[in-house]
Amino acid sequence: IDFGLRRQLIYDAKRHMSSLVTTWVSQASAKQRTGRCGRVFEGVSIRMWSKQFFEQHMDEFDPPEMETAPLEKLYVNVKHLSMKLPPDPHTKKLRPTRQLLAMTSQPPDAAAVDDAVACLAELGGVTDETEEAQLTVIGHLLMSLP
Repeated sequence: IDFGLRRQLIYDAKRHMSSLVTTWVSQASAKQRTGRCGRVFEGVSIRMWSKQFFEQHMDEFDPPEMETAPLEKLYVNVKHLSMKLPPDPHTKKLRPTRQLLAMTSQPPDAAAVDDAVACLAELGGVTDETEEAQLTVIGHLLMSLP
């Protein structure tokens, strides 16, 4: 029995907080849930919503995690990983964190990344707001937080 609900971690940029919210699944997630039914044992998928609700009120796809995750944590993780990547073959330097984020298939908004870096600098997670900034002990601790 599928009620079409899920618990999703949503980031509120105004409050700088994440919260666990109950939301409707997307159409793609609902189809995937139906596909899981009967894989191990015979089964029937029962959806507790109408076809009209499915088509009119459920989003077609889930939003990318880059849009729902806190960018501060993402930036710290990418900054840490960028130090382990080989240098850019053209410049022979480490790739800047903002450049790596911009290379993703659905990159975050540049202004939002700048705000996240400013917040990290204010909290002491990075030494300053420049691309050459280093992770501090607090930044390394931020990586371990959920």
